[in-house]
Amino acid sequence: QFRGTCRLVMGCFRERRYMLEMNPHLTHWMPIAVPFANWVIWPPPFDFPPAAVAPVTGLFVIFFKIYDLLGSFSAPNSYIMSAARAKEEFPQMDTQRMKYVTVFYEGAHNDARTNLCIAFTAAAHGACIANYAQVRRILFDEHGMACGAEILDKAEPNSTPFEVKAKSVVFAGGPFTDGLRRLSEGDEARPVVNGSGGTHIVLPPYYCPRHIGMVDMMTSRGSYLFFLPWEGYTLVGTTDLKTKPILHHEVPEDEIQYLINECEKYLSPSLKVRRRDVMSAWYGIRPLAVDPNAQDISASSRDHIVSHHPTNGITFVSGGKWTTWREMAEDCVDQVLAKDPDLGGKAGPSRTLETPLIGTGRTEFFPEGYHENMAVSLSQEFDLAHDIAHHLVRNYGTRAADVLAYADKSSVKGSRSGLYKHYPRLYEGAAATNGYPYLEAEVR
Repeated sequence: QFRGTCRLVMGCFRERRYMLEMNPHLTHWMPIAVPFANWVIWPPPFDFPPAAVAPVTGLFVIFFKIYDLLGSFSAPNSYIMSAARAKEEFPQMDTQRMKYVTVFYEGAHNDARTNLCIAFTAAAHGACIANYAQVRRILFDEHGMACGAEILDKAEPNSTPFEVKAKSVVFAGGPFTDGLRRLSEGDEARPVVNGSGGTHIVLPPYYCPRHIGMVDMMTSRGSYLFFLPWEGYTLVGTTDLKTKPILHHEVPEDEIQYLINECEKYLSPSLKVRRRDVMSAWYGIRPLAVDPNAQDISASSRDHIVSHHPTNGITFVSGGKWTTWREMAEDCVDQVLAKDPDLGGKAGPSRTLETPLIGTGRTEFFPEGYHENMAVSLSQEFDLAHDIAHHLVRNYGTRAADVLAYADKSSVKGSRSGLYKHYPRLYEGAAATNGYPYLEAEVR
């Protein structure tokens, strides 16, 4: 178990480095403060008694230095802040109660944009991708081996099902994998994917500085709680409760209130987080999977599982997390190729660890590829307000100029200051003054 945990941790470091170094338009380093209000913590974090004296002994400081080392110092180094320094850096924090604060760095990204870039990159390399495509049934050959699927385009009201043939079928349904398995194995298929539900809430930007976040490593439930600047606002989450995989899960009100109560623990008494401050909330389900075709299926894994059905030839992959998305895909495809000598003989080794996602390569406007001053170049060339230029670069990378080609030129007007042009934004009106840099051209 220890070796497995070590492999998981080192794999996460490798994948984190890939995302942050190969895809800088989608990711960035985020400093995260860990405040200590007491010299001794009880009950101890992680149910590990020596961790109770971590603040007074500096155990967490040492832990984060080891964390830096394991990551090959690819992230900025962790450091310590005094309460006085923390008051300057994080004025919303209740620094009067803090003994000191330690700060470490983690990777951050816009997960929705990353998801689209993965799909677009696959398409650029020859994959056929489709959204709102429902699998109606699995096709089998005369030997009972899966050879494709019947698909229905849910985006078209009057569409008719069509067949897609395949030499190998993979289920990658996340927490909904068991539903896919029932299509091929029948209703008697034993459930092997458990759901861990997590609630996130978004608060106004004034609750958190724009350059640093915070984490409570020991909530009243004994779990983590992150409090981070995200997309111009403040993101708080997450919870971790066992749940059933439901596609459109309502956000539990008691979970929202729990997050409000927990994030107040480290905030200044002058700040009161109100229920009406919650601008949005969402509920995500993380799959915890076991391999039904393995000898021991007693424990769910927080790592990913790749399982191959012995009679119908279908492979499914489930579990894991955002950090390891690429590793999961590589592991799954490698196992599929190992099971099929014909396919394996045609495919070479995986190259995805050296392949950046779309948005870093050279384009007509950015012939040199991605660089740190792209937002400035974009702003100067198109007379863009800097918040819009920064938003476009952070989401589209070197393709940012291509987005502006879709702007309605007749609607582009000069601003009152004359410093930049006004490109039509989504949410025009009062919302346009509240930090929404999204353009109509992005959805045309």
